[in-house]
Amino acid sequence: MAHTHQLLDTPLGTLTVVSSSRGLVRLGFDGEDVLSLYPDSRRGEVPAAALIAAYFEGTDCLGQIAVDVENTGFQGHARQAMREIPFGQTRTYTQLAALSGSPRAVRAAGTACATNPVPLVIPCHRITRSDGSVGNYRGGHSAKIFLLEHEQRNLNGQSHV
Repeated sequence: MAHTHQLLDTPLGTLTVVSSSRGLVRLGFDGEDVLSLYPDSRRGEVPAAALIAAYFEGTDCLGQIAVDVENTGFQGHARQAMREIPFGQTRTYTQLAALSGSPRAVRAAGTACATNPVPLVIPCHRITRSDGSVGNYRGGHSAKIFLLEHEQRNLNGQSHV
């Protein structure tokens, strides 16, 4: 399957956005070598990039982005549950496990976040620890804090597309 990639400058640095004909397959943060996973990828316009850029301008539009990732088993349920968390809201790893149908699978919920191929679009940044701390994030601790604060700032008075 052919893939297309686009580099997108954001407040978090340059993101690498990789797409198939069915949807977004990978989103990489600055310094992640995601293109080596897709040697057939050619540089071009990825439609999801415009929506990601709009997100950074304060629009709740990430749910409009089609994703082309494996969604089987617990990880599939967890990814779907993350996509259903509203803009500006958070859930704990414990809540994510319950929403995914396995209330005792808290560690598996953490693994689903850590192995998420399209962070931001499958909003694992909205998953926090039960003690109130933000927890880890593939894009880095400061990126997770930025995203949570960004959504809070833009929650009131913004248009939800």
